[in-house]
Amino acid sequence: MRLMSILLFLIPYFFKAFARRQMDCYKELGVSRDASDSQIKKAFRKLAKKYHPDKVSEAEKEKAQEKFARIGTCYQTLSDPEKRKMYDVTGGDPSKGDSGGGGGANFNFDNFNFDDIFSNFGFGGGGGGRQRQQRGGGGGFGGFGDMFGGGGGSGGSGGGFGGGNRGGRRQAQPDPEPQKLEVTLDDLWNAPTTKRVGRNRVEIPKGAYEGQKISSGRQEYEIVVKPHKKYEIRKKHDLTYRHTISLTEALTGISTQIPTFDGRKLPFKTKKIISTTSWKKFGGAGFPKKNGGRGDLIVFFDVEFPQRLSQKQKDNIKSQRWQYASDKSEL
Repeated sequence: MRLMSILLFLIPYFFKAFARRQMDCYKELGVSRDASDSQIKKAFRKLAKKYHPDKVSEAEKEKAQEKFARIGTCYQTLSDPEKRKMYDVTGGDPSKGDSGGGGGANFNFDNFNFDDIFSNFGFGGGGGGRQRQQRGGGGGFGGFGDMFGGGGGSGGSGGGFGGGNRGGRRQAQPDPEPQKLEVTLDDLWNAPTTKRVGRNRVEIPKGAYEGQKISSGRQEYEIVVKPHKKYEIRKKHDLTYRHTISLTEALTGISTQIPTFDGRKLPFKTKKIISTTSWKKFGGAGFPKKNGGRGDLIVFFDVEFPQRLSQKQKDNIKSQRWQYASDKSEL
């Protein structure tokens, strides 16, 4: 009977342990398994704001604390490339740390930089964690530490959730230097898309352009567009293309088709003289913009000159006494 009583007492804990090992971090954060770092961070911010115990009623505090601990553990796991890779392979319990086979770590508020995550939340509690740290307390972000047993007194080390800085003041880590992110015109055309840079997944948003800076976690990247054989980016979303014509066409007029980046053919016809400074604009045939619409396609012309002329042809050209002014106006 005594053994049976012990087993009955332990059964709920076995079920809890089993459920915890089945915790799906992607499901907890509401993201797909191929989500980028910025998508994971955005999802965590949204959930952290929703389940922060300072933002719920007394009746919901206990559940909010449990949910906040889970999403915090999952964020620490998925935001670290090494831990995420191990978690994806083993599928273990991230709350058990590396020894538990999950590749994650217990949600350690001592080492977690909430200033980066909650800087724009506006949580209560004396201006958030940063001001509390300056007072020497370990209460964490907006009183969260006090609710989980963290000390709030001056010079305290701040135990428990939201615990603090172990030395009275936490040193803020500087952001890494921006890195160049090389992309192709196809990457920009097909955005939003995800590109791997080392161990990081970087999300290229719709309407991205040369020189734009985007963030993945704490790392900032500056977009650099690789050269294309036929097209070139101009003024963010405009595209330029060089179309080759013969000298005869340049002097007598042409009827041709201009290829767009997505494979369409735009008809173009003119009887005007075309010089190397002439250009033609096709509105809306450029690259996608963030809020809809597209840039323009600007076509310039390369004139092919004949490699040789007979003396008679030269005399005929001289007899015409051609005179015209070259300008940079649109055709």
